[in-house]
Formats: sequence, structure tokens, C-alpha cells
Amino acid sequence: MTKTMVPLTVLKSNRKDQPSIAVDESGDRKLSKSGQFSGTYKGETSCPSSCPLLGKGDCYKDQGPVKITTKRLDNNCVKFNHTALELCQIEADQIKFCLSGRYPLRVGITGDSPSPECAKITGKAMFDYQARSGQPAFTFTHSHKADKENVTYTDWQYGDHPVNILASVESVDQIPLAKKQGYPSCAVIVEKFQSNKAYKIGNEIIIPCPHQTSKGKITCEDCMLCPKVHKLKGKNIGFEAKQEKLKKTIRGICSK
Repeated sequence: MTKTMVPLTVLKSNRKDQPSIAVDESGDRKLSKSGQFSGTYKGETSCPSSCPLLGKGDCYKDQGPVKITTKRLDNNCVKFNHTALELCQIEADQIKFCLSGRYPLRVGITGDSPSPECAKITGKAMFDYQARSGQPAFTFTHSHKADKENVTYTDWQYGDHPVNILASVESVDQIPLAKKQGYPSCAVIVEKFQSNKAYKIGNEIIIPCPHQTSKGKITCEDCMLCPKVHKLKGKNIGFEAKQEKLKKTIRGICSK
């Protein structure tokens, strides 16, 4: 029987020189209060240059306790001159070798896959995780813009069971463009929820994030809409901007 060789990057998976880490039991309380949710984090070298939140301090990675981890990952990306493709491959190896498969997986709590080649690597890692564990894996992407990175929904897919990808958009007007790229549902930032229940803007239905509307009582583990995109049936998940700086950014985007 041939022994599977573990990549060197994985043997050092959670050491301080890594540009990406995979955590079997994430401490992110939005995902799960019990810790029974896995997650991966990548440095911002993997983020698409077209993301309007990049480098402005508005992104989730720049908020709260996660900022400590992502600053270290970002510094390591620069220190060792990692490319986005390398980061996605390291993350894929970590998903394969470092995670038990006991829990649902949130891929790219920080970071993204900013090219079709990167998305193929990440998508296959997610597909393989789901196949071996029976647990859902999901992520969000800003890399869907047709005139920029042009990562389509199909680029992420591998095999005959779709992986769960939501296109991240900063206004409801951007949703049809993302859906033209094949994404069945989007994660949209809004300045303020119109209701705590699902509501309609134009032709799009927005479901306010239950974690936000319940003031933290409901976690991703409880909700499981994003990890199982097919349940949304074309509806979109709304996330309310909490920081005033982010609200200002969203206003600027929506006014264009």
C-alpha cells in the first residue's frame, strides 16, 4: 500500500510562518457556540484586487479578534512572497490533511480565490472534504466580476455534487450581474435591514442573516442556509453593515 506523502507546508500547518491555517474547531462564535465548526484562514494576497473593501479596514478580517490572526498571515504572505495560487494550494492541502471531517467547514473565513485556477483548487478541496466527511463546506467570493477576475460559479465545481459558493456583493444592484456568472445566490451587504424577516427589493429576495437579527443567539451551525446553498432556492442572504466606516463605504458604492 502506497503511503500518502504529507506536504511540507502542512507539516508546519499552524506554525507562525504560515500564510494560511486550517482549524478543526473554530473559536468563531458566529459559526458555532460549541466550537463544532471548522474553518480556514488565508492572507489577503489571495483577495481579488477588485474587492472594494480591500485595504480600507472595512473587511471582516480587519475587525475584532480575527484581526490578530489575519495580520500575521498577511505579514507571512509578504515575508515569503507567496502568490494567490500558492495560498490556495496550501489551504487545499491543509483541508485534506489537517481537518478531521467531523464538522461543517467554512472555507476562507479570511481570503478568497481570485482566479479561475485558484477557484478550481479550492472547489476541489471543498468537494473532497464533503465527499469524505458527509459535512457541508461553503465559502463566499468577491472574485465573480466578469470584467475583473471573472471567476464563474462553474469554475468552483468539481464532480457531480455542487459545492456551496455565494457571490459577495456590496449592493442589491450587483446581484443580477453575479447571477449571470452562474451563482445561484448572493451574500449582500446592506446599510440597514428593512425587516427582520425576508423582504423583496426589486426582483431579489433578501433573507436577513439570522445571526444578526437574533443578536448572536442563532449561529451558522443553527441556521445552515449558507452551508447549503440549494436551500436558498435563488434567495440571497443579507448582512447589515455595523461599523460606521463600512456603512459609508456601502453608501459610496450604492450612489455610483
